[in-house]
Amino acid sequence: MMELLPSTWYILISALFLSVSSSVLGSILFHKKQALIGDVITHAVLPGVCIAFLVFREKNMFWFLVGGSSTAMLATYIVQYLHRKKVLSEDILLASTLSIFFGIGVLFLSYIQQLPWGNQSGIDRFIFGQASTLSLLDAQVIAIISAAILTLFILGFRAVKIWVFDIQFAGTLNFPFKIVEALFIVFLCLLVMTGLQSVGIVLMSAMFVLPPSIAHFWKRSFTGGIIVAGLVSFVASAFGIMLSLLVPHIPTGPAIVLSLFGVLIVSLLLGKYNSLYSKLKAKKRHQDKIDEEHVLKSLYKLIESIKTETVDIFALHKATRMSFSRIEKICKKLEKRKLIKFSNNKIQLTPAGKAASKRIVRLHRLWELYLSEYLQLPEDHLHESAEDIEHYITPEVEAHLLTIMNFPKKDPHQKDIP
Repeated sequence: MMELLPSTWYILISALFLSVSSSVLGSILFHKKQALIGDVITHAVLPGVCIAFLVFREKNMFWFLVGGSSTAMLATYIVQYLHRKKVLSEDILLASTLSIFFGIGVLFLSYIQQLPWGNQSGIDRFIFGQASTLSLLDAQVIAIISAAILTLFILGFRAVKIWVFDIQFAGTLNFPFKIVEALFIVFLCLLVMTGLQSVGIVLMSAMFVLPPSIAHFWKRSFTGGIIVAGLVSFVASAFGIMLSLLVPHIPTGPAIVLSLFGVLIVSLLLGKYNSLYSKLKAKKRHQDKIDEEHVLKSLYKLIESIKTETVDIFALHKATRMSFSRIEKICKKLEKRKLIKFSNNKIQLTPAGKAASKRIVRLHRLWELYLSEYLQLPEDHLHESAEDIEHYITPEVEAHLLTIMNFPKKDPHQKDIP
């Protein structure tokens, strides 16, 4: 069994703090629909880092924090100021600011690489990340800043929820949301800077975007989404860091982001909400409901026409044009719900089944009458439209239709409306 070095343990612990805190701030950005703000900040720190390195000629975490945070906050202020002045739309401002600041940073980086003492600087590691270069002091800084952000978030959780979901209500309470917004930007900048060596500048934005996006497929609540995002982010971070430590020449940032991307693909396919699987399942459930209502409606019409309480499955097959296996499967479901009695290919509606089938027929014939009287549709166009709409008419719409048509007794075909 492989034993982890002490240095590996504090790298993993710092990754835990960084992943959870970035998931918290990323979830706020996600719910405020401002994910690109995180992207702007992560790209805007590069000029500040390069300037700090040029001034002090050493990789000093404190001066990198000062320089990177300064340019990041400057970029954010420019975006917010120009957005308030309505100079350009927000997405154009975000994309332009991101590109300009990152372009300036790349120019500085190229200049540094051409200096006699710059090619050994290792500044490029701050773009893609390399966790193996973390010192104990770096890990402690990451843990302290991340823990401070998490502590403040927990203490101000209720205020944060008001600011995120109902800023107008916060305004009526004289809530200092501008101060909260400014503090949030500061925390974003600090967190980006703390994640430079482990994840990298370019890919830190993915730490803000991907975990909340993954959580969106599994949890609906704000709190539950943050918990899932933090868990997913930590597991992916741990996997990426271990891969970076064990396999030479693999940068940490891309390894972590590829891990998150893999989880995102799985969530997109199999997640509880909005995934391909959940949508297919919901579509099938909806189609089953339509088919069941179609069978109940056909049973009512057959009983109405042949004046008997029992219907043969073959007559139902002819009326519904469904396969025998499909009808049998639906009948077993309806029998389980105690809407019909089904045995020896004979079907009989129970009292509950009669009420359900009567309502579906009523909705169908009401809608036909509405189309005929109010929209003046020809008689041969009524049935197909009513077949589609009858499954979506709510009790409120049904009551409104009955009222405006003065509780009609006959449909356009002169059949009784039950």
